[in-house]
Amino acid sequence: VVVCLIIKFQKKNLKKKDIQDLTLAFGSTKEATEVLQNLLDSAIKLDIDVQDVYGNARPEGGNWLADFESKVALDLGKEATFRHDAQQMMLKIAQKRKQQSKDKKTSFVAHPTSHLLRWEHGAHEALCNIDVAAVGNPTRPFAAANLDDFTHTDDADSACCVILEVPHREIGGEITEWADVQKMKKCCQANDYWFHMDGARLWEALPFFARHENGGLTAAQVCAPFDSVYVSFYKGLGGMCGAMLLGDQEFITEARVWLRRFGGNLYTALPYAVADLDAYNNMRYSFTERTEKAVEIVEVVNRCAQSHGQCIEFTPNTPQCSLVHCHIKATEDDAMKARDRVVDKLNVKVFRQLRSSYLGPGFHYFEWNFGPVNGGISIEIYEEAW
Repeated sequence: VVVCLIIKFQKKNLKKKDIQDLTLAFGSTKEATEVLQNLLDSAIKLDIDVQDVYGNARPEGGNWLADFESKVALDLGKEATFRHDAQQMMLKIAQKRKQQSKDKKTSFVAHPTSHLLRWEHGAHEALCNIDVAAVGNPTRPFAAANLDDFTHTDDADSACCVILEVPHREIGGEITEWADVQKMKKCCQANDYWFHMDGARLWEALPFFARHENGGLTAAQVCAPFDSVYVSFYKGLGGMCGAMLLGDQEFITEARVWLRRFGGNLYTALPYAVADLDAYNNMRYSFTERTEKAVEIVEVVNRCAQSHGQCIEFTPNTPQCSLVHCHIKATEDDAMKARDRVVDKLNVKVFRQLRSSYLGPGFHYFEWNFGPVNGGISIEIYEEAW
């Protein structure tokens, strides 16, 4: 009996490991030894043989980290930058720096779905003593008209900074139109607001701007209206951990001081910076193809849903980047049971978990990111599973 139970348990575990998950952009969680081996391979490939110390190069090891920072600053058209592993600390630094420089004004402006409001437990207020004005429709991208309306309110004079998330993760990767970005910049200049981009997923959004403008916009042109930009290396790029804050030299010099004040000056950026640099080199030009895959898959799923009373909706209807939200018209329990039946039959998982949908009662949704792993799965598998 014991032997039979062990065999049954082993088969069950083997099946779980072999399940093909259609929602994992970079595949399932890797074993520790594989992660460490990948880091070693990256360091050898990038010719990095000496760690940095507090972000500075060792004489015998070259200035690889500073070169990485300069490369990103050049690509995004900014004068200076610095890299760090505590991503959200970067946003706090930007907020606090601008509060100090704008006559100690006490608030910033952001969309209601901003990461700062949704996921950080009020850190802007608890740590920085900065209030927030949530502006705009929570189910639509932050628009110039929203900011213009805010400037005519009693709260306008207390604001020091406007934060625009590019793209808006919490509404399916929708993106503020370029014409609105330009108008928002003019509004910020007229009202002495610092204009900051939360570009944690900027790389995903770049194909949108390349498609929608005459001749397309480069990354530097997209970043040009913003006084400062924050980007992440572990989300769409698939790095291990890390971000950069970019702006003019004066801003970055003072931001580095605030990094120390927040206790974020790590002894070394190794190994995270190695993984980030390798991911940046390998993945930053992959997002056009990934967006096209997202559009293709959404079309497939919509065709499958049409024969069942349109039980699926997407926001946006057509993906604007390689991120989209899929809403299922069903109870969470029914949807999970249907998912599990597909796993049992095909060994394919169409989603991992569900949240209550902002489309209203009766819907549940999941976030769908496309990357090198699930982007390489054949259309036939998606179609059969859905």
